[in-house]
Amino acid sequence: MRNFKIIILFYFAFVFAVAAKAQNSKNTFVGIFGGYNHSSVGGTLVEKDRPFNASYRLSGKQEGGDGFLVYAAMKHEFSNIVYFKYGLGYFQKQVNPEENSYELYKDKLKTGYIFLPVLAGLVLSLNNAAGINIECGPAVNFKLVDKSSTGPDRVDFKTKPTVISAVAGAGISFHTNKKTIVSFNYQYVSDLTEAYVEYLYWSSAEPHKPFNYKYKTHTVTIGLQWEL
Repeated sequence: MRNFKIIILFYFAFVFAVAAKAQNSKNTFVGIFGGYNHSSVGGTLVEKDRPFNASYRLSGKQEGGDGFLVYAAMKHEFSNIVYFKYGLGYFQKQVNPEENSYELYKDKLKTGYIFLPVLAGLVLSLNNAAGINIECGPAVNFKLVDKSSTGPDRVDFKTKPTVISAVAGAGISFHTNKKTIVSFNYQYVSDLTEAYVEYLYWSSAEPHKPFNYKYKTHTVTIGLQWEL
């Protein structure tokens, strides 16, 4: 928990530093973004199940990973190439990770997060009206709604209140006029910290052994931005 607080403190310090630096930005845009995502999970629980599924000739294929993402963002352009973008939104992630596994009782994961990304990006101009952008950076996810469920044979199950993710993406943008941009974007969002912890009775020596899930999510969004 102490490490989480330190990470979040540095996150917001970085946001405020970018906001202060934005006074010297060349252009500032406000935008809204929304679209579809598809999630799967990795982590020690998935690794635990893999050899058992193989021995029973089961695929272990994860299902039900469709969700959505909506957020608002501020983008500050410091040159014709470099920009910073930070935002606030809602990110719903869900998946049934054990649907095709040997497990009798299946985990069903579904959590909605407050999503706070901070991204640095580059724009590669195609012409005066279009460009390709690439961006990356961290994001903090705060649990808002959780409808996850697990089996009665688990010792305990916890959804983490805060998750740190890494974000990388690319897109193409079009200037519909001098002050308006429409963009089509792809992002890959990978959890750096665990999203769920499940405790299992493993042996008399390990009656409360922890295993985890971490989300890996692909998002496709459409954005509309206006220059301030």
